[in-house]
Amino acid sequence: MSALSMRSSSLSPPPSKIVSLEAEKEEPKKPLGSSLCGACQDRLAITIQKCARGHLARKPLLRGHSYHQYSIECEKATKAPDLIPQASTGRTRVYLPQAMPDVVLKFSGRKQAIQRFGQMHRIRALLELQKSSHLIVPQATLCQNFLVEERLPVNVDWYHNMGLYLSQPQLFDEAVREFTRLFSRVFIRDLVHPQLHPLAHIEGVQDFVRSDNIPFYIVEKNGKKVARIGLIDLEQCVEKPNLKGLETLVRIFPLHLKLIVKEATALKIEMDEDCLKRASEKGKKYLQVAYTDHLQWLRQRGFSHHVSLQSFRVNPKRIQDLIPIITNALLLLNQGINDVYLRKYTYETVDRNFFVGNAEEIARELAVCISPLLIKNIQNEIHKQRKIRLEKLASKLYLTDSERVSLRSPVLRRGKLYNGVLPLIKDQQKAKKIKILYSTIDIAEQLLKVVLQEFVKGGEIFSFDPAYYSAGHDSCWIRY
Repeated sequence: MSALSMRSSSLSPPPSKIVSLEAEKEEPKKPLGSSLCGACQDRLAITIQKCARGHLARKPLLRGHSYHQYSIECEKATKAPDLIPQASTGRTRVYLPQAMPDVVLKFSGRKQAIQRFGQMHRIRALLELQKSSHLIVPQATLCQNFLVEERLPVNVDWYHNMGLYLSQPQLFDEAVREFTRLFSRVFIRDLVHPQLHPLAHIEGVQDFVRSDNIPFYIVEKNGKKVARIGLIDLEQCVEKPNLKGLETLVRIFPLHLKLIVKEATALKIEMDEDCLKRASEKGKKYLQVAYTDHLQWLRQRGFSHHVSLQSFRVNPKRIQDLIPIITNALLLLNQGINDVYLRKYTYETVDRNFFVGNAEEIARELAVCISPLLIKNIQNEIHKQRKIRLEKLASKLYLTDSERVSLRSPVLRRGKLYNGVLPLIKDQQKAKKIKILYSTIDIAEQLLKVVLQEFVKGGEIFSFDPAYYSAGHDSCWIRY
């Protein structure tokens, strides 16, 4: 036997050992927990699932921060919510922590936060399956009672999104195609909604686009501009298609009617083309009245883009001009003629013949005091809103078209605009010149309406909506 053979032989295990090794390989391994009873196995499985979900929720999906940092900011928002800036729209409290400017904290409660977190993952998975890259679901993680989300580079201002869409509609082609594909599988309610906001009460439209739920934004990619849409609120997402899906898309993207119909046809989605055409016309009118007409008015009147030149001015001469107009309005009110009465259906309590003595003299005496008061109130309230909005644009010297339209479209409180009128009327009552009235507020609101109508005629403002439909919200939309 050669030396090599002898070496091999000495390294080989005995036959009995070979058999035992082979037997060991053939014997199947028992699954983890197989020795436990059925109930124990179920508890073990649930525990493992909880741990897996907890790990996924705490996993740092958001770049640049740790779970510990999220916890600190969530604690702050819980214990001292007033110290952290909040988003101004939506039902859910959304905090914008200054220490982490690239995330938002959505206070939903633990149960709802978990539901939203799961829903975001499912919709993101569907978008990946459909190879969508223009619809963006932000990355997120769970922390205490909060959903911590990546802050997308979006602006939820209604007018910003209108201007973005109207200025470059072709950039949205692919995003709208992807949205149509998405709506072949799911439906997101609350994207178009009939709310109390004045934008939802344009005649012939009666709803408005919730830009705070689906804000648009533009990014640079490979040297080209690309439009993206942030799906930042999926709370009203239903994970099955809806017959209103296409109508909703056409209402939001009215300039993409043909593209949506073409994509829906390829996907074999059921549709009513006449209904879609009507939705497109509504969408176009919404954009025209809410944005385009106001922008054209600003351009025609030569208003500057410079921040310092966005104030609201009224010629002092208008105080004298309005005195006879307010006097006449008071005399009509004395006859029971008042648009506000019709709006409130208060025919049985119409105030009339309330002047005691010479009606014309008392009406003029009141008008002399009311005219400068209403003008001052309107100027002051517009100035306050302007100051608040400009604080957010502190570093800018010039405004874009959409910023100008937004800045010059404040929604104000009617009560603030006629503040001081009621005491003037009560003074006349004390002087026995006016009888006790059923509703002094209705008279004040009518006088405010008359003054604003004169401002439209005189060109001080573009339009106004007294928003009587807002009931207790007491709103007034002024565009100047």
